[in-house]
Amino acid sequence: MISETRPKDFNPKFPAIGIYLMHEGKFLLMKFATKHGRKWSGPSGKVAKGEDPMDAAIRETFEETGIRINPEHLVFLFDAYVQYADYAFEWFAYRYELSEKPDVVLSVEHDEYRWVTPEEALTYDLMQDEDWCIRKTFGLK
Repeated sequence: MISETRPKDFNPKFPAIGIYLMHEGKFLLMKFATKHGRKWSGPSGKVAKGEDPMDAAIRETFEETGIRINPEHLVFLFDAYVQYADYAFEWFAYRYELSEKPDVVLSVEHDEYRWVTPEEALTYDLMQDEDWCIRKTFGLK
């Protein structure tokens, strides 16, 4: 379950980030190669101990895609609280507009990527709660 409101007795195991890399109305969606049920999501990952969520977004983007982003243009969107049966984490979402479509160099974590509209993304087999994040980010119902 994901919520904008911090649940009572929320005890996060870690913070995590997700980033929507935008280009001409589409964003980068990647398919996990082996883990997470081979589901789709944008660049994402855990925030390292002592790391700022924004720095984690920049690092994860580069590690997973080979794309370097300018922190001055990285936009914080929202944070949310994710509570699963066996663990919880705080989620920080970001958006970054690319002026040119970059070359994408996938890490070993992913084996496929696509540039999709938010509406198209909702038809993919997404990571749990990714649909909620897409709807919130792009104002979709």
